[in-house]
Amino acid sequence: MATISLKGVNEKDIDLLFAEELFSSDAFFRWFLLKAGVEDSFHLSAISRSIITASGETDLHVELENGNSKVFVLLENKLDSPFRPGQSARYRERADAYVRSGECRKCLTGLLAPATYLPHDGSMLGFDFVIEYGDVQLWFSEQAGAGLRKRFKRAVLDRAIERSSRGYVKTPDRLVSEFWMKYWELASIIAPDLRMARPDSRPAKSTFIFFKPEYLPSSIRLIHKVTHGFVDLQFSGMAKDIDRLRDELRPRIEPGMRIDRAAQSAVVRIEVPKIDVTVPFEESEIAVREGLWAAKLLLVWYKQLHRA
Repeated sequence: MATISLKGVNEKDIDLLFAEELFSSDAFFRWFLLKAGVEDSFHLSAISRSIITASGETDLHVELENGNSKVFVLLENKLDSPFRPGQSARYRERADAYVRSGECRKCLTGLLAPATYLPHDGSMLGFDFVIEYGDVQLWFSEQAGAGLRKRFKRAVLDRAIERSSRGYVKTPDRLVSEFWMKYWELASIIAPDLRMARPDSRPAKSTFIFFKPEYLPSSIRLIHKVTHGFVDLQFSGMAKDIDRLRDELRPRIEPGMRIDRAAQSAVVRIEVPKIDVTVPFEESEIAVREGLWAAKLLLVWYKQLHRA
């Protein structure tokens, strides 16, 4: 089976993926109507990308019709760019202008974004509805058939979600930022060889902590996935060869380690306690120490593996 290696997935790629599915898949379009809160009797009459008006740009402009009734949906897609001041308010301004002009009966605004953009309080950030990248990925996963096409679309979304999980999004969350800073302070004291970079402000749900020890090549990452309860030594692009990797490493795997798949990668994984990054750090410190210990263990194991 052909392999998929995608680098540099950006917002435009997700715009086009989403627009293609709305245009070509009735099942996806009906799912979108449900997410947007629009009656199922509407059909798609037009879809446009990058519509620029006096009040700003709309990433995806979707027009729906049901007889003489028209509904517009204005979608903002966010992957790795920060919110500009008043951005959701300008979307609302454009939506209201369409209704006042008589172009449509109703105009909704929606946000398409990875979970890292969304605050813990469930806020819609000023939009009428939100669709997470993970929701789209799950929709593809649940569809029967589609074969290689579905596999490719999921790979695009995997890369986008992975990119956002590293915290590229700059919508700071105070509690998460405080957790990261205290995590870094502790790691600098008890595990300096992991070389965790000093964090800046972090977005909500930025929960993958990447270490950068000198010994690891760029294709291998050491990650504490704090809310998942995993510390992974991640081999990029190796999911396709996971069976061979298991055969090669099984005799050398130590107790508590296992080999798993993570999106398009393979990982040597140690399970650790899951951590809620929104509670006071002191309540999570023991779990953080266990995560740092597991990361050090994986690093030592990898060094020994390559000395053998």
